[in-house]
Amino acid sequence: QVADLISLWPESVIPKTRLWITENITKAKFENIGLSLRLAPGSTEPVTHLAWEFDDASVRFMKTLPPVTSGAGYGEVSGNALTVVVQKGAITAATGGDVDVTDTVLRIAQLDVKPATLDVQLSTSSSVEAALSLVEQKPFYALKNAAFGPDVAQGQVQLQGKLGVPLVKKITLEDVGFNVTGDITAVSSDQLLQGKVLQSPRMALALDRTGLSLTGQVDV
Repeated sequence: QVADLISLWPESVIPKTRLWITENITKAKFENIGLSLRLAPGSTEPVTHLAWEFDDASVRFMKTLPPVTSGAGYGEVSGNALTVVVQKGAITAATGGDVDVTDTVLRIAQLDVKPATLDVQLSTSSSVEAALSLVEQKPFYALKNAAFGPDVAQGQVQLQGKLGVPLVKKITLEDVGFNVTGDITAVSSDQLLQGKVLQSPRMALALDRTGLSLTGQVDV
């Protein structure tokens, strides 16, 4: 368990990684933990390598979003970098069900920089409503000026992209770098055009700081 791992982890050994795990992995079963320290000739600072596998985990990568639950995968600290690979897990959106985040990778390339930046290589699969439910949250506010909500359309969406999240207490849209693209299949909506049902076999989605866009052939 997380508490058991932390109790065995001296505070002086890669303390920032220890703190990140304490604050963001609230539940987990750790296995196959390995730790090595290498001191190069003439150096006073050892190079640390820590690796572990985890299961049944709850991992939060953004304070404004729900955590990844039932997570499984592996992580490592190599020198000054932390990497966590999610091989299984999901985020439960406010509406629309779960967002599968299998194959998402979390990485802090420089643990000694303040504030450090968490880079997320995102990979998701979910309903359109669940995906929109997440991106309407802080700090994205993708639907802030829209006349509709996350339930505007039905269909399935697969997203890929990159997020850069500074590890600070208060996050604004200007702080977060993100570029997300995806494919939506079997799309339908009865909200965008009054009295009409819009349908499309496939649409392309793009989301960045400039806003959310959807492109594709639509049948009325």
